[in-house]
Amino acid sequence: TLFISTLPKLAVLGFWINIWSTAVYSTSMHNILIFFSALSLIIGALAALGQVNIKRLMAYSSIAHMGFLIMPLCGLGGSSSALITHLLIYIVTSLVVWGLILWPFRRQGSHTENTAQYLWDYVVLAKTHPLAAWTWAIAMMSLAGLPPIAGFLGKLYIFLWSLSYHQYMLIAIGIISSLISSVYYLRLIRIMYIDNKASYSIFQVMDSGTAYLISICIFVLLLLLF
Repeated sequence: TLFISTLPKLAVLGFWINIWSTAVYSTSMHNILIFFSALSLIIGALAALGQVNIKRLMAYSSIAHMGFLIMPLCGLGGSSSALITHLLIYIVTSLVVWGLILWPFRRQGSHTENTAQYLWDYVVLAKTHPLAAWTWAIAMMSLAGLPPIAGFLGKLYIFLWSLSYHQYMLIAIGIISSLISSVYYLRLIRIMYIDNKASYSIFQVMDSGTAYLISICIFVLLLLLF
């Protein structure tokens, strides 16, 4: 899922970057991309609101972020710096999120190891694994674009570029999409820190390679903004 959610974006966005200077793009493409960007932002934000499956939630989140990544292409000039900044931060954040999703666990009373499927699998995680809950919180704040995490930097560049090209309607849709998506990003933090449940999941020892990768990416997200 991580492979599908990242590499095709690199390929598609790389293609669009290459045709910015062509006559085809300058005459028609930016108008089409405005429509696709707005539609991705709306669908990604609204469709994820009712999701309780963590992987489906991240899939719809990916759609919304694709809308943000298209925004710098919606003008005649284009902004490779804003696009690439947000894309790199998003990929680093995705590595953290999917590394945590792949963390093996078993439900209370079960002897079978699996991976988390639902948001409530992370209930009371702040009490059982406080460092992991802190890591989840940083990743969710980055996806939501909240400071002081690096995800704020990516969205800030995109909004500033769109503002300079007077794309006020698209900016408004992007801000509304960010506000809506913050609801389900912060919902997971609430489940980990506030909600209580009689039974909870027991997480197993994480693979050392995954743990190192998550640690490196988290430090990048914390330091990149500064």
